[in-house]
Amino acid sequence: MEEATLYFEATSATLKKRHADSLAELQGRLDNFQQVKQKLEKDKSDLQLEVEELLMNVEQMTRAKVNSEKLCSLYEECLNEANAKLDEVTQLANDLNAQKTKLRSEKGEFLKRLEEKKALINQLSREKSNFTGQIEALKGQLEEESKVIHLLFFASSLTVCLKTNKQTNKSCLMDEARYLLL
Repeated sequence: MEEATLYFEATSATLKKRHADSLAELQGRLDNFQQVKQKLEKDKSDLQLEVEELLMNVEQMTRAKVNSEKLCSLYEECLNEANAKLDEVTQLANDLNAQKTKLRSEKGEFLKRLEEKKALINQLSREKSNFTGQIEALKGQLEEESKVIHLLFFASSLTVCLKTNKQTNKSCLMDEARYLLL
């Protein structure tokens, strides 16, 4: 019995030792689990903060996206208006270029007509000069012919006076001389 008691005590001591070792091991594991749990809870808290921050960022980005879409549609409207105005200005420029071409053509025609009119004016000026010269020549010729006619008239009057009385000849000659001086 004593042996059994010794055996029992040895077994009991071994079991107690094993139990104490197991308990210490389990306590160590529990401590590790608690540390891991605390770390996981801290990580969870950090992740929750990060998730909340990300959600706020997503919300801000969503608002920014909505604002950007509004701006984009506003800019598209402005672009459409600008394109419409550009089309109008382009059409106006094309119309002005067509009108400019037409006016240049008309200008060319007017310049041609002006040159023709200048040539006609020059021709008329030359003809006028010729006519003026001819008129002056005819005036000179007329004066010469007038003098000849006066002289012939004077000669015929003188002849008449000479055929008539000598007394009247003197007064007749004086009248004729006065007439010629006029």
